[in-house]
Parts: sequence; structure tokens; C-alpha cells
Amino acid sequence: MADILDIMDRGGSVMWLLVASSVVISTALVYRFLCLRDHRFTTGTALERAGAAMCQGVSAGAAGLGGLQALILQRVAASPPASRAGDLQLAIAESQRQLAPPRDFIRALIHSAPLLGLLGTVGGMIEIFMVIAQAGASEPGMLAGGIGKALLTTQAGLLIVVVGVCGEIHLSRREQDLLDKLEETRFVLSRCIREAHATAS
Repeated sequence: MADILDIMDRGGSVMWLLVASSVVISTALVYRFLCLRDHRFTTGTALERAGAAMCQGVSAGAAGLGGLQALILQRVAASPPASRAGDLQLAIAESQRQLAPPRDFIRALIHSAPLLGLLGTVGGMIEIFMVIAQAGASEPGMLAGGIGKALLTTQAGLLIVVVGVCGEIHLSRREQDLLDKLEETRFVLSRCIREAHATAS
């Protein structure tokens, strides 16, 4: 703990800003991962059976679905047959917003980390020049503080952006996988609705 506090002290106030931004980034990414983990999509033949059951008025729970798929089927099944196609599109659009909400704030924090590191670098260089101006270059111990500050904040900023970008890429892949399954859900249920409408007419 003392070593960590020593590093934070050598990094200056910019280091605390970097730590705060890394905590916010990590918390947001972990929270999104946990939220996405709860979504399970049934695909293939099981989804087709669930769509047929929906058109017959069977509940999504009885059809073996859960999560967003169950909510979509329940909403569509509760609609009049004539408006099911439109309600399906609305339900899919709402689900897409839940699966892939905008993350502009998190992206801004991730990409601002190197800039914060650069700010600390500039602060460290200013300290170096002030020491040189006052005592000359003959005081290596005094110069070391500014050099350490410059290197520490740069390293911390680069580390945060690397970890943050990797986490965001993995999160985006998971979101895209769920969106693809959601699109398959839309396609299969639309076909089931069309077939039920054709049979009824």
C-alpha cells in the first residue's frame, strides 16, 4: 500500500485523475458485461416452434424462452393478429437499444487517458526546467522527480487506454453477437406471423 501511495504521490494530481477515470471505465465495462451475460437467445428450430406457439396464443415461458425473447413474444402475442408485425418491429427496436446503448461517455474517458498522461508529462517537464533554471543540471536528485512524474503519468495513461480499448472491443463483439441473434429472432417471428396470417385468411 505504501508503494502505491508513493507512486501516486510521484505522479501528482494527474495520477489521481487517471485512477478515477480508470475506476469509472472499469465499473462501466464490468456492469455492461454482467448485463449482457443475463441475455440468452434461443435460435434455430426451437425459436421456430416458439414463434408458432406465439401465433397460437401460447405464452413465451411455456415455449421455453426467457429474457428479451420472452418479452418480445409476450408483447407480440398480446397484440391483435393484424398489428403483430408492427408490434414486433417496435419490440425489436427497443431490445436493440437495450443490447447496445450508446457508450460515448466511456469512449471519451478511454481516449482521454493518453491526453491526461500527456498533461502529467508536460507538468513533469515543467518541473525539470524549473529545477534546471534554479539549480542548473548538476542536481540529478531534483531532476529525478520531474522525470519520474513525466514517465509515470504517460505510462498510466497508455495502460488505461490499452486495457479500456481491449475491454470495449470484447464488449462490442458480445453486443454484436446478441444483436445478430435478435435479428434472427425478428426474421423467424416475422415469418411465423406471415404464415399464421396466410393460414387464417
